[in-house]
Amino acid sequence: MVVEHDPDVIMEADHVIDVGPGAGADGGRIVAKGTPEAVAATDTATGRALSERAEGAISHERTPAAWIELTGAREHTLRVDRVALPLGVLAGVCGVSGSGKSTLIMDTLARHIAPRKYSTSVAQEVVEPGRFDSITGAPERCVEVTQARAGIASPLRFLGLDRAFQRIYVNSEDAVALGLAERVAERCPACAGEGVIRIDLDFLAADTSVCEACGGTGLPADLDRLRLRGATLGDLIMGTAAEALELWGDEGKVARTLRALDDVELGYFRLQQPGRSLSGGEAQRLKLARELAGKVKPEPPFLLDEPTAGLHLEDVGRLMAALQRLVEGGARVLLVEHHVDLLAACDYLIEMGSGARPDGGRIIAAGTPAQVARRATPTAPFLAERLR
Repeated sequence: MVVEHDPDVIMEADHVIDVGPGAGADGGRIVAKGTPEAVAATDTATGRALSERAEGAISHERTPAAWIELTGAREHTLRVDRVALPLGVLAGVCGVSGSGKSTLIMDTLARHIAPRKYSTSVAQEVVEPGRFDSITGAPERCVEVTQARAGIASPLRFLGLDRAFQRIYVNSEDAVALGLAERVAERCPACAGEGVIRIDLDFLAADTSVCEACGGTGLPADLDRLRLRGATLGDLIMGTAAEALELWGDEGKVARTLRALDDVELGYFRLQQPGRSLSGGEAQRLKLARELAGKVKPEPPFLLDEPTAGLHLEDVGRLMAALQRLVEGGARVLLVEHHVDLLAACDYLIEMGSGARPDGGRIIAAGTPAQVARRATPTAPFLAERLR
């Protein structure tokens, strides 16, 4: 028995049990079971993903705006004399496990561009990039986007929207008239602004429940008297990003941040939901949204190391849609990936191999997905089947 997202493994199974219909509180039920073909015919997230996958991938093949050239990469088993990495498109680096993809992109390129962003696990020391001769055309910074949820208390706080919303309400004429301007920045005394009451239990997981005093908002109860555009501050932070954008889509930085969430397919997010409730894919897209909302110009390349790891097929589809929208908007994305659906959707691919470790470390193919699919490489036949 296996727990799996990979469609090829699912379609080889004798019996499939589909759990859903959603994630977290929206999941936990058996929504379909039977042969792979029977599950693919159901109107569930897995069924839709399996059936739609048969329709083939769309490769955009945009033209690179610039190139990064790296020569003499030789860390670990790398033997790369020269490689050109495109900017301004959705670019992927693929190859069998152990072929040197992450060593080339994350350990060499990323550490060269942003060495201060890296430290060892035991000391705050700069980690040197992998050995290479030269790198030209590289931007001043890059952003490595992972699926880790550490540091995300909630989307609201992670994006700084809690303070932004507070400023809107504090500076309103209604807050002054009601004598609530100073109360806006205060926290619910019962839960210290956390929105939940936590009871630590010996030898057991802590018990948490929604704070009855504030209803989960973390705000003083009397702030319910203050409404702007028909919503209290509590309504705003307990609602979704899409609902907040509808109310405050004309409010400068707030609107930019909320639109960034929409751009990465996260408009359904409950702004106050705990970070621990996010999936890895949601955490990754949330980090992309924060970078996009920051208005860094020119935007740094986003580097993603196997972003589909642990993602359901439907989540992979959302990630692909988000990445395509980012690139269309001017973002630069370079990813290390195995998932053939995402590789087929790239504009440009670089394949490493042909094998792992001593048998890898070289560039064995480069070009559009269609061009790589015609080469005699390990990835080519899977790309060719996906692009049919």
